[in-house]
Amino acid sequence: MQLTLGNVQIVSRNYDYVVTRFDNGVKYGVWYGGKAPLNGGGARHAKGTYIGQVARRDPGFFTAEEWYAAPNIGSQDAVDLNWYGPFKTRRDASVYLVGLNDGYSGAIREIAEGE
Repeated sequence: MQLTLGNVQIVSRNYDYVVTRFDNGVKYGVWYGGKAPLNGGGARHAKGTYIGQVARRDPGFFTAEEWYAAPNIGSQDAVDLNWYGPFKTRRDASVYLVGLNDGYSGAIREIAEGE
């Protein structure tokens, strides 16, 4: 299989996460390119851009740890989130959100699904 993309974007590793705990898990709000307001994203730090949420599925007996990503589009209610994944790491899920946020959703989806 050969995959060629015309648009290439350098993705920063500068992510900031805001943790929200639930009865059955944890999800993280993802802020890209700076600090989240709740984590001190004030005048001294660059304020990040909210790009969505990531959540971890804890490994079971035979399964590996899995991360899922939900974009900042539409309802942000935990019940209504549109999750994509699984991804191997929180960073991989966050990179996927950067692509969705910057308008490269078609290319990112093809890479994620291996098409």
